Amino acid sequence: AVNAALEVAETLSGQRPGDTGWLGRLAASREWMGDWVASGSGIEAALRAYEEAREVWERMLAEDPDGRSAAFGYAENYSGTAHLLLLQWDLDGALAAVRRAVELQERQVEIAPGDREAECRLWRIHRQLGDVLQAQGKRSEALREHRGAAYAFERLAEQAPDSAIVQEHLLLSCCRVAELTADGRRSEARRWCQKAIAALTRMEQAGMHIRPDQRASVW
Repeated sequence: AVNAALEVAETLSGQRPGDTGWLGRLAASREWMGDWVASGSGIEAALRAYEEAREVWERMLAEDPDGRSAAFGYAENYSGTAHLLLLQWDLDGALAAVRRAVELQERQVEIAPGDREAECRLWRIHRQLGDVLQAQGKRSEALREHRGAAYAFERLAEQAPDSAIVQEHLLLSCCRVAELTADGRRSEARRWCQKAIAALTRMEQAGMHIRPDQRASVW
C-alpha cells in the first residue's frame, strides 16, 4: 500500500508539476516509505527517503515561501529525521536536526500567533529536543525543555479542554518531567505525577482514546 501510494504521488506530481497539493502528497509518501522501511531496521534507507522528501518540501517553499502546509511539512521532516538519527544513536546528528525543526516551527508560531495546532507542534518538538538532550546525558538541559513543554501544554489544555491531542501531549510531558525529577526533586516529581494522573482522568472521563503505553507511563 505504501509503495502504491508513492507511485501514484510520483506519477501525478510529475504530470502536474505546479500542483502543490500533489507535491505535498509526494513528500508525505516518501516519508511514509521512510517510516515503513525504518520499522524493518532499515534506518539508512529511511533517512534517504526523508532526504528525498525534504527536497520536495524545499521545492514547494521555493515556489511559495508563505505556504503553511509546506512549512509545517518541512519542520516535521526534520523532526522525523531527528527521530531516525536517534534510533541510529547519531546523537549529534539528531540534535542538529531537532534544533532545526524547532527553529522552523517557531517561525510558524510567530507568523500565526494563537494557532493552537502550530503551538502543539512546536512544543512536541521541544519535548523531542529534551529526549535527545537526555540521551546525550545533558539532564538539566533536557529538564528545561520538558518543563517548558509541560507548562505550555498546561496552558493549551486550559484553552482547549476537549482536545484529545493537547491532553495527550500534556500527559506525556508531565510524565517526562516526573521521570527527570524523580531522583533529586521528589516533591516536584510527585506534583508532576499528580498532574499526569489528572490529565489521564480527564481523558478517561471524556471518553478519549488512551493507548496502553500512555496508561502505563503514568502508573
